Amino acid sequence: MMNRLLLLASILIFTAPDLTGQICMICEHPYPFQEAVYHLDQNRRKVVVLHNNTGQWSTLKLRTSLSNVTTTESYGSLLVIDEANDDVYAYSQTTNSWAKLNLNYTNDPIYVVNSRENFAIWEKSKNTVHAFSAKKGSWIGKRMSYHSNIPEIIESEGNFAIVDESRDEVHAFSKITGAWSSRKSSFSSSPTQLLSSYGNFVFTDQSKDEVHAFSGSMGKWASQRSSYTNQSIEVMHSCRNFAFVDDGKDDVYAFDSEKCIWLRQSISYQNENIEVSEVHGNFIMVDDSKDVVYVFSRKKGSWLHQKISYNSSPIELTLNDQNLTFNDQNHRKLYLFNFKTGSWNQYRN
Repeated sequence: MMNRLLLLASILIFTAPDLTGQICMICEHPYPFQEAVYHLDQNRRKVVVLHNNTGQWSTLKLRTSLSNVTTTESYGSLLVIDEANDDVYAYSQTTNSWAKLNLNYTNDPIYVVNSRENFAIWEKSKNTVHAFSAKKGSWIGKRMSYHSNIPEIIESEGNFAIVDESRDEVHAFSKITGAWSSRKSSFSSSPTQLLSSYGNFVFTDQSKDEVHAFSGSMGKWASQRSSYTNQSIEVMHSCRNFAFVDDGKDDVYAFDSEKCIWLRQSISYQNENIEVSEVHGNFIMVDDSKDVVYVFSRKKGSWLHQKISYNSSPIELTLNDQNLTFNDQNHRKLYLFNFKTGSWNQYRN
């Protein structure tokens, strides 16, 4: 019976590529949930878990011997699988309650993945992925197409995303809303490559020149179309935001995950190559032909710019975790953009 529980950590967890290869210390903040304290009472066939806020025990009575039971703890939540009866129970510290999920008895094996305080289970016989929302204290299912293989489940900061290749759909689950949201892709663009970044997801529909991004905090999708002359769309990420360059129209689009919106910034056509830099959710680029520096501010959720004298090119930027600085040699000014405040400052030499 024990081999029926196959952890997705080694089978079905597909961690999306980290385009920067670095961990953002701004996004990696301490998580409020404590580890769950629980006990298996063999004699009474009970599982008891401690509610961290009240210090009271919450009891789960099972129908079978605890020898048939497996448990998984994650950020205060507890998953209990009764393999003899194909019953799954999840405990939420937020609601201080248990939620039961009865799987089809022909379901073999049971696939499980955890992400922060939430869990996801793939029920093969029903072609359904069930997500446990610790915020709601309940299970929410998303049915896949019958022709779908075992789905690739991506987890990120308590959120989940799955690709239904038969229907060319991507489904994402938000821990904030406790609900699934779907986005359709074109049939000719399969397979769909899905990327994740700090609870947000993004994929590109190359046949339609569209980029679709999911905001984990908003629990919904936002799409942005690129020009048809843009042969290859390369999406970059910075903390919780995304960006891409539309070479055909000389536009740069930034996705603000907090507002779930794509924001466009156009630059002059004389720029042969548009280079975009990123710092902690901010995107920076230089329009050399107009001597303008553009910054997408994570703080302000908008594009901001600073113009300098025309004959001061090339503009050399200095970047660190806190600031962007550059000089206007002709006007003898030092410009500084503070990422934390989202504002420009200048100093005259």
